[in-house]
Amino acid sequence: MSASTFLSRVANMSEPPFRKSQHLAEADNNGPVKLVSANTHNSVVTNPAKDVLICLHYGEVPHSLALVAMLFSDVVDIDITAFDLSANDPDLGIYPPDILKRAETFYLYPADPMAKMKPIRYAEPHIQGQSARGGRQQGAEPSAIADFVLAHGKARIEPKRRAAIAAAIAIDSSHATGGAQRRAEPLEEAEANGKGRAKKRKQKIGTGTAKEERQAQMRTKSSKKKKRKTRTKASQSRKEEL
Repeated sequence: MSASTFLSRVANMSEPPFRKSQHLAEADNNGPVKLVSANTHNSVVTNPAKDVLICLHYGEVPHSLALVAMLFSDVVDIDITAFDLSANDPDLGIYPPDILKRAETFYLYPADPMAKMKPIRYAEPHIQGQSARGGRQQGAEPSAIADFVLAHGKARIEPKRRAAIAAAIAIDSSHATGGAQRRAEPLEEAEANGKGRAKKRKQKIGTGTAKEERQAQMRTKSSKKKKRKTRTKASQSRKEEL
């Protein structure tokens, strides 16, 4: 096919434009993390029988993702996958362009045909006493990612296995945060909750400032009363001396 014919087909939308796609050998997918290319992406994430967590990253598969994959290694209906942005062109009709600026971005495709149309984006969970962190997601904690999968996935997990995974998550999360409470949430919820927490902090600061002002006013009034009493006593003493 000549170049002019190809360009003509692209213009007529009869030939899809070229997308860079990593060549994956069967041996590449022997580990707990399944590697996904641009060509295999849709067939993997749209499997209606499985929860599919995909990590969009650059270069080597993040260590945190490998740990998450080990947690779910014996759950057949959950796939932990990786998509190397340095070797594949993502479908920007599915993912927003800002993923290209991030070290790691996680999406969950729940085991539900309708949910596959709108994957859930992971946001770093809020840790009590800290604000939700934005921007680049570097070194996301395995416990938080695994909790995100458990909380928002639809795949069936045996109760005992679910309890074991939840226990492992709780232990790892407690060690990572010093016992602070945390909750994995979709990006949309994280943004909304972050705004709510910021508003509460402002209200708290405002309340504290008003309280301090009232206390200062009370101290000033008390000081004035003491001065008046002192002057009155001094005046009475002079009168008695006279």
